[in-house]
Formats: sequence, structure tokens, C-alpha cells
Amino acid sequence: MHKTRGRQVETAWSAIAIIVALGLVAIWAWWPAARPQLTLEHRAVEKATMWLFALTALVGVAAAVRHRGRPRLTIALAVLGLLGAMEEASWVLRLGLTPPRLLDVQLDCFHDLVEVAYRFLLLPGSRPYLIIVGVLALVALLVALHLLIRHWPAVRRRLQEPPWRLLVISAGLLAVSVLLDFKLFDGKWRAFFEEMIELQASLALLFAALACWVDPRPGQPPDAEGLIGRS
Repeated sequence: MHKTRGRQVETAWSAIAIIVALGLVAIWAWWPAARPQLTLEHRAVEKATMWLFALTALVGVAAAVRHRGRPRLTIALAVLGLLGAMEEASWVLRLGLTPPRLLDVQLDCFHDLVEVAYRFLLLPGSRPYLIIVGVLALVALLVALHLLIRHWPAVRRRLQEPPWRLLVISAGLLAVSVLLDFKLFDGKWRAFFEEMIELQASLALLFAALACWVDPRPGQPPDAEGLIGRS
């Protein structure tokens, strides 16, 4: 079976992701002096994550201009890349402002609001709100499952395309990093895995944009576009 250029990009992503993960684990295990570069804000790993998200935004815009046939996905990737770069940059601090604190959480990024909401729901007097949020979350989950089952053939077709698969992988990794950010687990490894997972999420999102760039019509041979144009 012919391997599309998008699948080749996906294969390259998997190889690079494995190399990056093994490299970071090796540095963490055998180079303790470099651990701050892996875990602290505004250090090597977080800066790399920020630039990968920013590059995703640029590639997404370029892909949207190049292939007008799939603008929704490419524009979505560009927007997600821009938002990810802003989150990793801690834009409040970058502007020289003093971020406010709420429930002992420093609000320098939008995702900090999630941790604030989590801590608020754990307060002794927040039980009614916790019940409401739990019910709403359950309803949202049931609606999402209903839509997934109803539209499963279309979803399955989308997931056969490398850009969509990489987008889903990136979203899943970011969800895991948010859970780690809640500090539900203690230990020095938590910050390391959180930053590494965010880096891997940005890498997957970048390769999703690259797959859109090189393969505007997934599932077809590279010369299929020309054949269709000549028919």
C-alpha cells in the first residue's frame, strides 16, 4: 500500500518523539545538575515547548494559505499553536507585570484558572458547587459519548488521517499535563514529566501542521492531486 507524505511525517514524528523522550530521561537520570533546565519555568524545556507551539502557528497559517481545501483544520492548528505559545511564555510576567494570586495560585497563564477552580471546589464550603460541577461534567460526558457514537463512522475516517491523529494525541498529552499540574502527585519527577509531556504535545501539534502542509489530500498518492486536476 502506498504511504502518503502525511504518514511519512507521522512516522518521523514518532521517531523524534521517542528520541526526545529517551534523551530527556537520560539527562534526568545521569545529569542531576541539568535538572533545573528540565523542570523550572523559562528554562530549556519550557522555552523549546513555547517555540514549537509558535512554529506550529506559523506552519498552520502557511498550510491554510497553501491548501484552501482544508482551512478549518489548518486554522485550528494555527490558533492552538498560538494559544500554546502564549501559555508557555507566561505572558503576564513577560510584560513585566506582577501576576495576581488567588487561592495561592499565581495567575500568569489562562490554564492557572483551572487549578484555581480545582482548589476552590476542594474548600470545605464548596460542596454544593462540587455537586453542580460533577453533574454538569457527567452530562457533558454523556453528550460527548452520544455524539461520538452517532458520528463514529465520520470520526473513524478522520482518525485515519495523520493530522487528526496527531491532534488527538497532542490533546491527550495536554490533558495529562493539566492533571499533573494539579499537584495530585508529589515527588521531583512530577515537574519533569509535566514539562516533558507538554513538550511532546507541542511536538505532536507541530507535526500535525506539517502533515497538513505536505499532504493536502490524505489517503491519495502524492501524484493524485495532479491526476485529478488533469481529469
